[in-house]
Amino acid sequence: MKSLMIVCLTLFASGALAHAGHDHQHWTSDIIHLVAIGAGLSVAALGGYLLLRKRANKKEQ
Repeated sequence: MKSLMIVCLTLFASGALAHAGHDHQHWTSDIIHLVAIGAGLSVAALGGYLLLRKRANKKEQ
């Protein structure tokens, strides 16, 4: 339950959302969005890997 609360607070935190004046026309906008998406996918992939590894260890025991 504590983990779910932390995940929800992180995903829906106002600091994680776009601020007023978010400029999609700036020349660095595409790069910044690509890096942010890559970071999110990396965290999701790591979480999936750790979950699968934990389940595999439980089956072995």
